[in-house]
Amino acid sequence: LLVVGSPTRGFRPTPAISEFCSGLAADHGKTLAVAAFDTRIALETIHPAPLRWVVDAGGYAADRIIQMLAHQNVRPVGTPAGFIVTGQEGPLADGEIERAQSWAHGLKALSA
Repeated sequence: LLVVGSPTRGFRPTPAISEFCSGLAADHGKTLAVAAFDTRIALETIHPAPLRWVVDAGGYAADRIIQMLAHQNVRPVGTPAGFIVTGQEGPLADGEIERAQSWAHGLKALSA
């Protein structure tokens, strides 16, 4: 199971993560199970309200990561996840570490 994560920057993963995803060899002998997550700010903290709509409509890094890997020999596992940060560089909001742990445990069960 390969788990790829990135902060969301301009509705996308960071350039380094995008480069990693595009450089992943498509022919690795077998189907690779993959999962993706991102960090993001909470929509309700974005002001003014129309900007919230733009951010929500623009999407997040985890979905883009799965899209970038889709043309390769991969099998997505679970649902891409987003974990809330309290500032542009973090830290994670209260309860997000526990939520991430629960998500990861679910991936383990799904990829077995």
